[in-house]
Amino acid sequence: MNSSNSGLIEIDEIKQWLPHRKPMLLIDFASEFISGQSLVGHLSPTVDDGWFDGHFPGRPIMPGVLLVECMAQSAALLASKTWSISPKTHTIMFTSIDKTKFRSAVFPGDELNIPIEIILRKRNFIQFSGKVIANGKLAVSCVFWASSVERK
Repeated sequence: MNSSNSGLIEIDEIKQWLPHRKPMLLIDFASEFISGQSLVGHLSPTVDDGWFDGHFPGRPIMPGVLLVECMAQSAALLASKTWSISPKTHTIMFTSIDKTKFRSAVFPGDELNIPIEIILRKRNFIQFSGKVIANGKLAVSCVFWASSVERK
């Protein structure tokens, strides 16, 4: 797996660390990677993303659950790259989501920055804090736990 010293993680490397693929891959690239600490995921949703057709016709808004998924994938990327957790042998899965606050809507064309920080690690459980910032404005924040689960 590639390893970047610049803190930038491009899409080809993201696909090495995460099992997700379009249309469910919700990170275009990541930056500011600091092993064991933090990274910032980035996504530019477009009107061509399928969920906008039905959520909502005439006023497309990115579903809140997908904004939380953006944080989850960014966190999984941080954990996988930090501890060399291969998607061929393990899956990083949510175990809890707490303190979720939705502050503003996200629209096609918005530029999303998704800062993630590791708060705590206990064995194969990791606690994260995350945000989705759309065009400089806080859209969503939460604290969540994830676990590395062996693939059978």
